[in-house]
Amino acid sequence: MRNNIITSIIIFVGLYPTIIVIPKLTEPLLASLPFHAKNMLNTAIIVGLMVFFIIPFVTKVFAKLGLVKK
Repeated sequence: MRNNIITSIIIFVGLYPTIIVIPKLTEPLLASLPFHAKNMLNTAIIVGLMVFFIIPFVTKVFAKLGLVKK
C-alpha cells in the first residue's frame, strides 16, 4: 500500500509541472495545427519525457531523501 502511494506521489510531482510547461513551450511551434494534432504531439512529448527522464529523476530524488528503496 505504501509503495502505491509513493509511486502516485512520484508520478504527480513529475507529471503536473510537465503538463503545465510543455503545452506553453510548444504553443508557438504548433499554433497552426488543429487541436487534436497539437494534443497528440504534446502527449507524445510528455510521455517520452516522463518515462525516460522525469520519473527516473524524481525517483532518485526520493531515494536520496530515503522515501524509496533503490
